[in-house]
Amino acid sequence: MGQWSTILCHQGKRMMAAENHIRIRRGIFQGDFLSPIWFCLSLNPYWSTLLEGFRRRFQLRKGGTKVTHLFYMDDLKLFASSRSHLMELLNITCDFSNSIRMELGTDKCAVLHVKRGRVAKSEDIEFSMSISINTLSEAETYRYLGMSQNIGIGDADMRQSVCDVFYARLTKVLNSLLSGVNKTHAYNGWIMPVLMYTFGILRWTQTELNALDRKVRTIMKSHRMHHPRSSVMKLYLPCIIAKCAASVITF
Repeated sequence: MGQWSTILCHQGKRMMAAENHIRIRRGIFQGDFLSPIWFCLSLNPYWSTLLEGFRRRFQLRKGGTKVTHLFYMDDLKLFASSRSHLMELLNITCDFSNSIRMELGTDKCAVLHVKRGRVAKSEDIEFSMSISINTLSEAETYRYLGMSQNIGIGDADMRQSVCDVFYARLTKVLNSLLSGVNKTHAYNGWIMPVLMYTFGILRWTQTELNALDRKVRTIMKSHRMHHPRSSVMKLYLPCIIAKCAASVITF
């Protein structure tokens, strides 16, 4: 990291001398594949270990495992049986974040108080002079790993939101000037993951999947990517190219 630096350019021209590079002294690069690996290897185990050391754990359901948090990359969800226990977990999180000079995104944080299976009203949590976390009502939701949640995940709203993003990306790719091969790569690498991410999380019925499939074919026909009288099955059958080698027998 001691060699990391950058320069500022405007309309292709440097805004400073070549030797006046801006040194990057902390943080990770956006889009750099090594940066998240370093982040997980160095920070996540230690942070998770501190939270696991908290003795007062929360049981999500009867007979289930007692946990203190859910953690993926930099998305953290804390569980506590009381307000005081939650404050202790927040203090552990805040102290560790300050020690590694990482700021908490409090504008994206929220607290949900649940009592006897229902959302209970409560005051906002303030655990420092300048940090306050808002409390959600029963009608409000928060996002964790891309899913809008309250006590549970709103399946109907999330399915509609996913379909809207899926159709928008599909239309954008079909309207582009990409070749047929590159459109296929974009479909597999940028459009389909929107749906695949939700499989196993949201409850999709076969009727909904069939309707989505028909809508995709309609969009493809409107952009002349699929002929109205063309066979539907050829969209789903794998393309197999057989190479035949002819042998010549000489006498």
